[in-house]
Amino acid sequence: MVTGSRELIREMNRRLVLETVINDGPLSRAAISKKLGLTKATISAIVQDLLEEQYIEEIGSDQTQYGRKPILLQFCRQNGYIIALDLGVERTVLMVCDLLGQNCRLHQYNCPLERDTSIDFLLQLIRNQIRLLPATPFGVVGIGIGMLTGGYIAEVSTFDKAYLFGACLTIISMLYFNGKVTPHYHKNKLR
Repeated sequence: MVTGSRELIREMNRRLVLETVINDGPLSRAAISKKLGLTKATISAIVQDLLEEQYIEEIGSDQTQYGRKPILLQFCRQNGYIIALDLGVERTVLMVCDLLGQNCRLHQYNCPLERDTSIDFLLQLIRNQIRLLPATPFGVVGIGIGMLTGGYIAEVSTFDKAYLFGACLTIISMLYFNGKVTPHYHKNKLR
């Protein structure tokens, strides 16, 4: 039998509530309680924390025939961004979307990657895009890079350089994550 401390159980319940709102929202507190089998008091306490931390928001009342109208909750998908880069042979595509992968904006750059300047070019694209984004509570929470240029880089250079290029992008992503995202995560993580 697996047992856990009160803190562990509370964190598990918080994650369940947040996942439920993300996947099935908008939902009322009562609907979340019924779906998860948790007490209304537990749901209300968790929802209050998630509201204060800006993970979820109240969006209005649901229609009902009896009693008080339930307030609907939804995930605050607009409170942060995800950036994805697709590195092609002839062009680079940069996509920015909200935290649910919706409301995407695509930007195409018809600039073939040069051996000597490709990392600087990509960093500049990312920096410029981040500067253009409106401020949000969470900012950019992730950057993904897809690279289909390994064959092209290997063709004009060597496979070693193609793999080195991919490794450099991975390290850059990791450094950005550790420098920008990790402190925010520790400050706002689900307890």
